Amino acid sequence: MIKRAQQKNIKLYTVGLGSSTWYFNHYLKPLAEETGGEFYMAAKAAGLKDIYDSIGKSIDLSVDSDGDGIPDYYEDNLVAFNGKRILTDKNNADTDGDGLSDGEEVEIKVKEYGKQAVVFGKYNSNPTSGDSDGDGLNDGTAQYIGGFTEVAPKDPDKLHKNGTKALWDAHVRSQIEDGTVSTYAKKPSAKSLTEEIITDLKHKQGFRYQVVKNGVRINKKHIAKILKAISENGPVNKNKSLAKFLINVGVYLDSPIKKSSKGIKELIKASMSVARSYLSDNTMADVGAYILNFVKDTEGKAFHSQVDTWQKDFGYNSMYDTVFGAATSMARLPILFQYKNTDYALWLWKGNYLNLNSGGEIGLYKDRKKTGNSKIPHYASIETAKMSLSLYKESGSTFQNIYNWDPGVQWWITGFSGARKEFKNPIASSLKMIAHVYLDDMCKDCYKAIGKSYKKNFIKDGNTLWIVW
Repeated sequence: MIKRAQQKNIKLYTVGLGSSTWYFNHYLKPLAEETGGEFYMAAKAAGLKDIYDSIGKSIDLSVDSDGDGIPDYYEDNLVAFNGKRILTDKNNADTDGDGLSDGEEVEIKVKEYGKQAVVFGKYNSNPTSGDSDGDGLNDGTAQYIGGFTEVAPKDPDKLHKNGTKALWDAHVRSQIEDGTVSTYAKKPSAKSLTEEIITDLKHKQGFRYQVVKNGVRINKKHIAKILKAISENGPVNKNKSLAKFLINVGVYLDSPIKKSSKGIKELIKASMSVARSYLSDNTMADVGAYILNFVKDTEGKAFHSQVDTWQKDFGYNSMYDTVFGAATSMARLPILFQYKNTDYALWLWKGNYLNLNSGGEIGLYKDRKKTGNSKIPHYASIETAKMSLSLYKESGSTFQNIYNWDPGVQWWITGFSGARKEFKNPIASSLKMIAHVYLDDMCKDCYKAIGKSYKKNFIKDGNTLWIVW
């Protein structure tokens, strides 16, 4: 009988009633001990009730009906320190259906002290909720659109929030509602943009190609000359710095502002002031995008940078942020790290980009060097990675999607709302970015370099870095 019980993994519990101790110890006790059960003795029938109660508890402590790692007895009696019961189903290994077994979410641990033991549970996540911390990320599974496009990772920290539920819900919802994969639209020609500008100018009363403001003279020839310079001789010339290029634009405008004490800032502000006086919001956005070599997506939602563009010849350093601060109002976040003895920088921006309005950017650079006598390190070249970028405008507790952009491999992924009225003149803090960058093996080193105060804005999912900022 012992052999058969052992083969079937059955524990036997035996009870002897009466005073025949030799018989009980010789026949009943081995049945229990050699099968992993227990042997009991009662001199009188009155003792049987306590014995059977004890047997019942012993059986419950060892039986795990659903195989989730939590014995049935504990599934019926899970109580948190605050006294609240945790109601799991002992016949369902995954009570909340989140892909994690109940035993993974609550680990039962036993510390034995002789014949006594202390039993406690380690609470990893809530086995009765698929989103334990209520941040919008699922505890056990990533969220996909169309079965293969991941739009939200599984929660790496199930008891502390990574973003807000309203933002992640809006992100997943916007991806479903979008339902399309946008690509680059055709870039407008210099001729069509010139005509767009002239059309705006003709609608301005009294405009006869005269001096318009601050001694800046604009006419059709000037416009054509500027666009030609930009498209043919502008930033493509590697011998010119970006600063010199901007000054050259001022020269083409016959601007009285050359290399004054305020330099580029004055030039940008004056040029913007003149342009806003005579050009529509749409034309302003189109001109700004043309200069920067941005192209609208086929959905017409936003302007985006292209992979093969003149900016890649410049690299990046923190001084650029200072210069661009004259033309933009933005928040910036650089992550500087090393991988295989090479310096890298993952740079993030979001904010108000004047005529391009609400925008966000992510750039990936490498090869940190010093330029000339400058003590400011410069990242001289670019690195490509698969990226996506979504931008939202926060209003109270709601988030309005500005764009979803997933062009694949990039070194600089961007998106700007352009002339869309609902997204004009934003405050940087009201814009929320959700993005992902697939960094392959360097992801670990990048994540380690993130400062403690910004760690909450990043989620490492394998070799993918998710950004919630």
